[in-house]
Amino acid sequence: VFFVLLAFRQLNRPWHGWVVGATIGMGFEALENIMYGITGGVMHPASDWIGLWQTWGIRLIAGPGLHVFLTGLAGWGIGWAIFAAYRPLRWRLAMIFGFLFLAFALHFAWNYTFSSEVLLVIKAVLVALVLYPLSIYLIIRGNRLAKQDSSYSYSPGTESLRTVV
Repeated sequence: VFFVLLAFRQLNRPWHGWVVGATIGMGFEALENIMYGITGGVMHPASDWIGLWQTWGIRLIAGPGLHVFLTGLAGWGIGWAIFAAYRPLRWRLAMIFGFLFLAFALHFAWNYTFSSEVLLVIKAVLVALVLYPLSIYLIIRGNRLAKQDSSYSYSPGTESLRTVV
């Protein structure tokens, strides 16, 4: 996320970190879902095809967009640390490491296994109750900030779109 934000001049607002993070997370999630689908297919005792669909179904129901939102959280902190104006270094480091830690802790909690199925369900619900509402809040906040920001043109104006003959 850090390198992508620094690689493109157009990505220069704090909320761009969430967008870049979510996009990177989406790519990783797609790759991981394919990998788990193949593994689940091969491990199913009766049918590879049934195993693939069961694995994908569980991943889509149990944690939809998990890596999208986790990487988006990390990106939110990185974006604010890089692009927020008039903030001290201590605040910037707190944003980066705070949101990275939050994303890591939620991912760790999601992957942590218990021997009790009841505890597994409780854990999944608790992680979801933190991750999804927080992500929705950040998406809404980023959209509101983007709508209020008229200081920079995000797309070329009509003058730059005209072709010179």
